[in-house]
Amino acid sequence: DRFLGNFLDSLFALRDSTRIIITLTGDHGMSPFPNLLSTVTPNAGARYVDLRPVWKKAILALAAKGVDTNQVDFVEGSFLVGDTTSFLKNKVSVDSVARALVKDLRAVPGVYRADMLSDLPRMDTVADFTARRWLHMFTPGGLERTVTTLDRFDYYAGVRNATHGSPWDQDAWVPVIFWGTPFNAVKIDSRVRVVDMAPTIAEALHIKPSEKLDGVVLKAALH
Repeated sequence: DRFLGNFLDSLFALRDSTRIIITLTGDHGMSPFPNLLSTVTPNAGARYVDLRPVWKKAILALAAKGVDTNQVDFVEGSFLVGDTTSFLKNKVSVDSVARALVKDLRAVPGVYRADMLSDLPRMDTVADFTARRWLHMFTPGGLERTVTTLDRFDYYAGVRNATHGSPWDQDAWVPVIFWGTPFNAVKIDSRVRVVDMAPTIAEALHIKPSEKLDGVVLKAALH
């Protein structure tokens, strides 16, 4: 805060403040700790969810079939596969292993849903925010073969720092702030997106974007 304050004070000393606009956002939201009752987000009943027994069962089964277990990993509900040579050599289907893992994960209390990443593009990504946001994070065909969504506000067992990364809204909510002469001093309660920032700034500066933008002008923010 002090660094930003010093920067803005210096900027205002050098330039006419009426000709300066400031925009601010963030890269992610945050989920409160399950063991602390949040005064901001309603996380009553949140818990730590242990998926390690499911992974232990899977890794033992892979080892028994001769699969190189150095080429697989399980990180926050995502089944990762590197080199598939040992799968092919031992006639083990990666997809079959992933689907069996998804089935076991779905039975764990605290798991909201578990999916094959390759299944998500075929879902209704307009209405299904979970599928849409996972596809914004991971691309099918990469290392990640599965994704797991815990119940809202739940954490993975063993995680000791406040974190983010789920598809739930609290992890996606970020501030979008405009300040300066072109903007109204109002709070907009309707849903907006960070991609709306660029066209809104362009409108404030009377600049026509040179290419099609994903966002729309937030007219309520402008005088």
